[in-house]
Amino acid sequence: EEPPPHVVFIFATTDPHKVPVTILSRCQQYDFKRLSTKELISLLSDIAASEKISIEDKSLLSIAREAEGSVRDSQSLLDQVVSYAGDEVTYQDVKDVLGVVDRDLLFSIAEAIIGKDGEAVLSLFSEAEKYGVDFKRFSVDLQDLFRDLAVTKSVEDSAPLTDLVGEEASRSAAIVEEVKWEELHALFDMLSNGVERLRLASRPGVLLEMILLKMAKMPPLISLAELPERAAAAAVNAGRLMREAKPAFAQSSHGRVEDKASPAAASTPSRENFSAPDSDDLPPVDSYDVNAEELPVEEVENEGAPADDGWSGTKPENPEALFRAIVERLGPFGEVVGCHAKVVLWDEAKGHLAIEAQSDHRISVENKVEEIAEIAGKLTGRRVRVEVVVPKGQESTAQRARRESDLERKHRREMIADPVVQHLQRSLEAEIEEVKVDK
Repeated sequence: EEPPPHVVFIFATTDPHKVPVTILSRCQQYDFKRLSTKELISLLSDIAASEKISIEDKSLLSIAREAEGSVRDSQSLLDQVVSYAGDEVTYQDVKDVLGVVDRDLLFSIAEAIIGKDGEAVLSLFSEAEKYGVDFKRFSVDLQDLFRDLAVTKSVEDSAPLTDLVGEEASRSAAIVEEVKWEELHALFDMLSNGVERLRLASRPGVLLEMILLKMAKMPPLISLAELPERAAAAAVNAGRLMREAKPAFAQSSHGRVEDKASPAAASTPSRENFSAPDSDDLPPVDSYDVNAEELPVEEVENEGAPADDGWSGTKPENPEALFRAIVERLGPFGEVVGCHAKVVLWDEAKGHLAIEAQSDHRISVENKVEEIAEIAGKLTGRRVRVEVVVPKGQESTAQRARRESDLERKHRREMIADPVVQHLQRSLEAEIEEVKVDK
């Protein structure tokens, strides 16, 4: 209870939570943090030099990783290896005593996965099976390696954040140059999920083999930033195929477009051969539910024909030629318009151009009516009014907006007339500022 002043007791434990409170209250507590792998390697190297033990750096790295930051454990592991191998310790001795996975094998498998070489992955895994590696331990070590690769890819100076030293650091830097960070992250997720499944697997070797093969066969990832460019390229290709297969059109006396292609040609469409719409399938213009009052957004008038800026001599001869010329001048988006819209009326005397758009692409076409009107004005040398129409029975954007607005007003009236709402207004002397209706 009362030790002499010259006596100091020093206790060491790895489980401070097990020490009774009566002892902790009489002690000054100092928590020692784990050492990094590099610090442990330096410590073990000094010990080996002082004891005149010859050991490779690769062997010291494996011992330090096994110790997981513990000085005591690292010294115990070094003592086990020296007891087995003597004063000349090789990397193979360390693998035999500690059962660690060969780092060269881990790096080779990682390189094969990132290189999409499934055959090499299977061959390397078969080699690991011959050496009798522990599959769960192997998967955890590979998981740690992919974590280090992801950090190396993400951080310019990754040395303080990983256990990679010397040759391994150089090899990791070379690997990550060939892969995107998103793909590394996806591979890490796949492997992490596999590690969890291995704990309950009855045949962990087969499961791990299929996980590695799946990682090697993972298709390339496409970022969201690349989607618009790829979509535009696909539209251009589709438009090219459509232009190659589109039959000739002629204009009738009332301005509608009529297909003059032969019946045989029109009756044999294919996936690669896009056919133009048959005029017999087009309803008369007066069958469209379109008027200026209902479609204020969908109708656009250009300000008039601009001065000659290189468009002279391009006045189309018929509606189909006018529409094709507009499509060609809309850029990549024009190919989408060409595939999913068609001209149904061109009144040259009034400068009225009606375009029918498929329902799935109507809004996209409506967003381009100003540009279409401007291009049409330049091509024809006059003011052009453009309207986007929908087939009879379908709903235009303006009609849909009006219907939704009427429904919202109806719900608002019902809400304000509700007795509970009126009672709350009177009790709280409140006013209704806004009514929101869940759609």
